[in-house]
Amino acid sequence: MTVRFHVHPVLWLLTLAVGWSYITNLEGRWFPAAKPMTLLNAVSTKASDPAEYLEAGFEGRGPYTAFWIESARLRPGCSFVAFDWHLGERAGQDVPVAIRPGPAKVRDNGTFTAGPWIARVEVDDFRRTYADVIHRCKIFGITLPWTVRSRFWN
Repeated sequence: MTVRFHVHPVLWLLTLAVGWSYITNLEGRWFPAAKPMTLLNAVSTKASDPAEYLEAGFEGRGPYTAFWIESARLRPGCSFVAFDWHLGERAGQDVPVAIRPGPAKVRDNGTFTAGPWIARVEVDDFRRTYADVIHRCKIFGITLPWTVRSRFWN
């Protein structure tokens, strides 16, 4: 007599989706692709683009924040995909924040500084934001089928 174990297809898909999300978060926690950023400076600006800010300089209070950071690229096999930046709390209510990190740049491994980057949030609220950085990684030259999410700010 054989015993058969049957799993409902919806339950199987739900388990797969939750497991997939859990894998990407675990990898980012255990093997982050980037070191959390250190905020070097943050100023209020009216410029919505880093190039505009560099041309105009500091021109008084505005709805945006220009900021400079220090961080480190930790995994050579990973390429930047996007930021996931929010105003609010990680475990609570939040809203997305648009970030303009300036022109594209391939960074070497190790510590780097960057800026000005522009956040669409007032400077007084900037410290209440949090961010994750998302990378696509390769292991032994093979691209992983998931993205790696690492904590980047707060």
